[in-house]
Amino acid sequence: MRLGASVAAAFAVSLAACGGEERAEKADPFEAVEARTKAAEEAARGRAAPRWEVTRTLDVEGDAKRRIRIADDAVQWRVRWECDSSAFAVAADDIKLGGGKCPGKREAAGRGRGAIVLSVATKGRWRMTVEQQVTTPLDEAPLPSLSAKRTRVVKRGRFRPIERRGAGRAVLHRLADGRLVLRLSGFSTAANTDLAVWLSAVPAPRSTTAVLRGPHRKVADLKSTIGAQNYVLPPDVAVADVRSIVIWCEPVRIAYTAATLRR
Repeated sequence: MRLGASVAAAFAVSLAACGGEERAEKADPFEAVEARTKAAEEAARGRAAPRWEVTRTLDVEGDAKRRIRIADDAVQWRVRWECDSSAFAVAADDIKLGGGKCPGKREAAGRGRGAIVLSVATKGRWRMTVEQQVTTPLDEAPLPSLSAKRTRVVKRGRFRPIERRGAGRAVLHRLADGRLVLRLSGFSTAANTDLAVWLSAVPAPRSTTAVLRGPHRKVADLKSTIGAQNYVLPPDVAVADVRSIVIWCEPVRIAYTAATLRR
């Protein structure tokens, strides 16, 4: 009887040691990391690659104060100026940003967010551009000419992945004066800088190699990795030669995504 009891007790202990009901399961440390990584990736899908956008331009003579507004979620902001004569100094809410002798061109990093008062001290004429870097989706309105009576849609297509994810629509418009305008809407691709918009003669490229085998042409830097955007194409572009739109990454020479265009 004592032997049977001992065996039963040993069996119960062995069950607990092997992960039975009496033992709490040990947490996998990688699960928490994977969960955080997945959450970060999902959050990043709603953010575009950082881009600079102009918030205000100024053309003034002499001392001046101007109110500007920098988005609360801006990554950073800067001022770029060109002055004609005398010394130049610029401050944001009385905190000096930079300055120097004129004539000349310079820039300085900004400080603070929200409503800001820019103060400039100089005697000559000066021009300034205020820019902020943001990661919000771009939302360019359609060009007014796209709604004109004589404007026609000549080709359209949808983006699909090649080396990176891609989604959205590409529509090629012909304006009344013959110019071509490319509009991307609902567009998104993987966040990165140094991306370009290519026109390709390849009808349905499914790889970087396929893109490079056919005639192609860069027409612009991609304005944003997420959102609606317009591109006025060069006047010598022929509709028949544009069979797909490719988003190209030059530093690593790969095609991110492409849209096959059809009439």
